[in-house]
Amino acid sequence: MIGFSSLVTGNHRKIFIAVGVVLLLLMVVVVVAAAVKRRSVQAALATERYQLLDKDLSPLLQLLAEAVATQDPGLRSQYCARVRQGVVAAASVIVAPAAATGTRANLFRRNGDEMILEPGCFAGRGDKSTRTFKKSHETSRQTMKNKYRFVEEVDDASLIYKTYLTYPVAATDTEIFGVLTVDCMEVGDLSKRDIPAMCVLSAIAAASYALDAASMSGTPQGAAL
Repeated sequence: MIGFSSLVTGNHRKIFIAVGVVLLLLMVVVVVAAAVKRRSVQAALATERYQLLDKDLSPLLQLLAEAVATQDPGLRSQYCARVRQGVVAAASVIVAPAAATGTRANLFRRNGDEMILEPGCFAGRGDKSTRTFKKSHETSRQTMKNKYRFVEEVDDASLIYKTYLTYPVAATDTEIFGVLTVDCMEVGDLSKRDIPAMCVLSAIAAASYALDAASMSGTPQGAAL
C-alpha cells in the first residue's frame, strides 16, 4: 500500500500542488465557458469550447494521474512525454478554434539560456517551428518573468504568421521549464479570450516536467506501510 505522507515532501509537494492548480484552473475555465454559454450571442462558440475542453483535456489529466501513480521511472517518463505531446495537440484545436486557416502549436523547452523545440511537440497547420528563442528575444524575456505574450499583429515580414500567443510553462516564478506557443495566419484569429485555455494547457505541461524532474532526481514515489 502506498503511503501518501511520503508523497508530499520535496519535489513531490511541487508536483501535487501543480496538479491541484491544473484541476483548479480547469474548473475555472469550464465555469467561465458555462457563463459565456448563457449569453445567446456566444452560445454556439461556448458550447464548442466546452466540448473541446472535455474531449481534449480529460485524457491528459488521466494520463498525468497515471504518470504520478506508476512506480516505473521509464514508464513515467513515457507518460510525461505523451502528456506534453497531448498538450500541444490540444492547443492546436482548443486555442482559436474559429481560425479559418487553422492554428499551429509548438512547445519549446528551456535549454540553458535558449528555448528549443521539444521533440515531437508540434501540432496543427503547416510545418513545425525551426526557430530557437535566444535569451535576448522578447518571448524569452517574458517567459523568464513567468508572463504570457500576445502579439495581435506581427511587424516582422520574415514570419509567415500574422498573430501569436505565448504562455510560460512554469511550476513557480523561478522554475521555468519552457514556453507554449500558438500562431495563426490572420489578425483577429487570436485574442485575449484564448489566454485561459493556454494557461491550463501550460500548467498541465509544467506538471509533467516537474514530475519528470522528480523522477530523474531519484526521489521515491512512495513507501509501503
